[in-house]
Amino acid sequence: MQPKLTGTGSAVPKKDEVVVYIDTLYDIYSAFDPRKIDVRMLSADFIKEVRLQAMQAVRGTQMEINILAPKFIRKHELTRKSEKITRRRILGFFQDEYQDLRTERKKQMARALTFLVSGLTCFFLVKLAGNVSDGHLFLKMLLELITFFSWFATWSGIDAFSDLPKRREMRLRRRLAGANIQFKFVRDITTINPM
Repeated sequence: MQPKLTGTGSAVPKKDEVVVYIDTLYDIYSAFDPRKIDVRMLSADFIKEVRLQAMQAVRGTQMEINILAPKFIRKHELTRKSEKITRRRILGFFQDEYQDLRTERKKQMARALTFLVSGLTCFFLVKLAGNVSDGHLFLKMLLELITFFSWFATWSGIDAFSDLPKRREMRLRRRLAGANIQFKFVRDITTINPM
C-alpha cells in the first residue's frame, strides 16, 4: 500500500498507519550497540517515533507500520534476510512490551484487591467486636491496631487501583504488538518530504 500523496507530492499517512522514513537500516537500531542485528538493541528514537504516531491512529483498525527507505540500500544493506530479521525484532519488541505490561497490570490488580479485601475484612472484625471495656486492655489495643491496619490496607488498595496502567495505554500496546510491518522503497526522498 503506497502512502497517499497530497497535491504537493508529500506522503500523508492514513489514520491507521505509522510511516517512518529511514536513511539506513541502522536508523532502526541503537548506535551504541555494535552487535549483529539479530541481537542488537532497537533505537529508542525509532521506538518513540512509532509510539507517537501510533497514539494518533484510529482505534479499532489493525495498525500498520510502514518503514520507508531509499531504494539504493535494498541490495547492500536492507536485504530480504535483514528485512525479515528487522521485522521480527520490531514486532517481538512490541509483543514483549505488551506482555510485560499485561503481567504487571495483573500483579497490581491482585495486590490492590488483596489490600482492599483485607482492609474491609479488618473493618468488619472491629465492628463485630464492638466496644471493649477498659478491663480488657490487651484486646482494646489489639482492636486499635487492627483499625489502623484496616485504614492503611483499604487506602493502599484504592491507591494501587489508581496506579494501574491506563486502558488507553494497554490498547495502544496491544495494537502495536499485532501490527503489520512493511518496508517500502522509494527512489527520491522528495516524494516523501519535499523541501
